[in-house]
Amino acid sequence: MKDTPTEHRACPFCGGQPGPSAHPHRSRHAGHDFAYRACVACGLVFIHPVPSDDLLAAMYGSGDYHDEFYAGDGQGAYAATARRLARHLPPGARVLDFGCGAGHLLAALREQGLDASGVEFGPAAAERAARRSGCKVFDLAGDEWRAGEWDCIHLGDVIEHLAAPREVLENCVAALKPGGLLSAEGPLEANPSPVHWAARGFDAIKRWRNPGAVKEFPPYHLVFASVASQRGLFERLPGLVPVAFTLSETGWPYRGNGALRNAIALFAIALARLPGIGRALGNRFEALYRKAA
Repeated sequence: MKDTPTEHRACPFCGGQPGPSAHPHRSRHAGHDFAYRACVACGLVFIHPVPSDDLLAAMYGSGDYHDEFYAGDGQGAYAATARRLARHLPPGARVLDFGCGAGHLLAALREQGLDASGVEFGPAAAERAARRSGCKVFDLAGDEWRAGEWDCIHLGDVIEHLAAPREVLENCVAALKPGGLLSAEGPLEANPSPVHWAARGFDAIKRWRNPGAVKEFPPYHLVFASVASQRGLFERLPGLVPVAFTLSETGWPYRGNGALRNAIALFAIALARLPGIGRALGNRFEALYRKAA
């Protein structure tokens, strides 16, 4: 385990070099300041410095993160994801939800007749998810999940939290059966969107009015991807064949968050639905790839 942040690293998606500061969000947590750099090769925006292993374990290992940010979530989104995966899998297929949180998707997968298991960061979070879902949940640090030969591995809102996403995804591909599915979904926080543009504008005004201010907040999102950088990551993984990649706009995190922000969110959703324009704008992706037989 490491106690101090890593001051310099290559791009965690493509291995390219970091450029100058390229993202307005900054935070201070546990006595360290965190900013973001843009990869000169693929454009991915990623955290600098990288939080230590100990800090990441403290941020995610207890399960408090999921209670704070996902406790009020309804089951509709999880049920929709489970139905989508079930359409591509035979009954009883073995599905691993990597980063299963509180286990909401695990329960939805069981309702679809699938054999669901999970992976979580640390034994405490894994035990909590297993208790809530009734499914087996592995500790990320263990090896049992890696030898599973899974029919499908799903990562929902996980990649943005990983310090080494390419390495993790390579391990997931290795754990899939030949012909198995790699499913992923999550935010595209550096992709063109009215919400993204507004956030950058508001942050620029805040920094102009108070240039030395840094928000005290854990740096939960370690990468900010666009469509190009996110698809590029999957395309660099050996042995994967693309099945589907879709872009959508949800208005997150502005929707329902004050009158002005909600108006921007609704405008973003409407704009993304226009023919032609919607193929470029959006803040969320769903990807499905198949491991070559």
